[in-house]
Amino acid sequence: MLFRSVIDHFLDVFSAYIDSGFGLLSGEVAYLTATLVAIDMTLAGLYWSLGHAAGQGEDVIAKLLRKVLYVGAFAYIIGNFNWLAGIVFHSFAGLGLMASGSTLSLETFLQPGHLAKTGIDAGAPILEQINDMAGFPEVFVNLTPIVVMFLAWLTVIVCFFVLAVQLFVTLIEFKLVTLAGFVTNPWPYYAAADAFLLTSHWEGMPNAVLEAMASGLPCVCTDVEGVRELIEDGRTGFVVPRESPEAMQNALAEIFTQSERSQKLATAAQAFVNKDYTWESIVKKYDSLYRDLLADSHEFPD
Repeated sequence: MLFRSVIDHFLDVFSAYIDSGFGLLSGEVAYLTATLVAIDMTLAGLYWSLGHAAGQGEDVIAKLLRKVLYVGAFAYIIGNFNWLAGIVFHSFAGLGLMASGSTLSLETFLQPGHLAKTGIDAGAPILEQINDMAGFPEVFVNLTPIVVMFLAWLTVIVCFFVLAVQLFVTLIEFKLVTLAGFVTNPWPYYAAADAFLLTSHWEGMPNAVLEAMASGLPCVCTDVEGVRELIEDGRTGFVVPRESPEAMQNALAEIFTQSERSQKLATAAQAFVNKDYTWESIVKKYDSLYRDLLADSHEFPD
C-alpha cells in the first residue's frame, strides 16, 4: 500500500536523521567530561595541600570521588540520552499494549502506515457486502442499506486514518521534544516556540528567561528570586505562584488565545532586554557599581 510505505519510510528516515544528531555531541561531551575531571583533580590537590598544611586532615579523596561520579553520570546521561529515552518510550508503549490485551507487536504498533492498513482491512468485508447488494436492479431495492453500510465503511476508514496520523505526529513530537536533550545552540528552539514557560522552584538570575525575552517570546515564569527583576507581571510577561498549575494554564491560555496581547508582552520584553541587558549596559552598570564602592577612598581607575 502506497500510503503505508510512504509514511513509514518518511518516519524511518526522519528518525534516523534526528538520532544521528546525537552522535555530533559525543566529541563535545568527551571534551567537557575530561575538562571537568581535570579541574576536579586540580582542586582536590589544592584542597589536600591546604588542608594538610593547616592540619585539618579533610577527606579530599571522598570529595574527589563524589565529584567525578557526578561528572561521569552527567556524561553518561547526555552521551546516551537517545538510547535511554528510547528505552523509556518503548517500555511504556509495550505496557500499554499489554494492558489493552492487543495482539499487536510493539514494532507493528510503531508503524502508522500499518495502522492505516488495518483500518482498510477491517472495512473490506463491508465493501464486499455492498458489492453483493449493488447488482442491477437490486441496487434500487437495497439503496438504503447500501448507503448506511457505505457510511459505516467510511467511518471506519476515517477513524483508523486519524489514529495513524495521531501516532505519526506523536512519534515525531517525541523525537523533536523528548529527545532534544542537551543542545549547544538553543536559538532555533526559541525561534520555533510560541511561548516560554519557567516552572522553577528557585533561581538566581535565570539566563534562559533573558534569552527567551531577547528572542521575542511571551514568558510565563514562577515567582522565584531573580524573575521579578526581569519580568514585570502583565507588562513584559506573566509571573505566577509556584506550584500552581492552574495559574500557569490560565497565563498560557491568555497568550495563545489573545494574539495581540501576546505580541505586546513579547515586544515589551524584547525592548526591556535590549535596553538594560546588552553588553554595553551591563558594562556601564558594573562601572557605576565599582565607582560607587571606591567613592569614599577617592581611588578611581583610569
